[in-house]
Amino acid sequence: MIFYGLFFALIDWLLPQIVATMTSISAFNLSPKIDFQHILGC
Repeated sequence: MIFYGLFFALIDWLLPQIVATMTSISAFNLSPKIDFQHILGC
């Protein structure tokens, strides 16, 4: 039972970190493409 509690606590702490990292990475990868297409469009 203690192991499961630790495991879920780790998941609960790790999941927001992973989501935040993925969000920042996708935003970083997306913005140059959008800017590049916008410049090409003009």
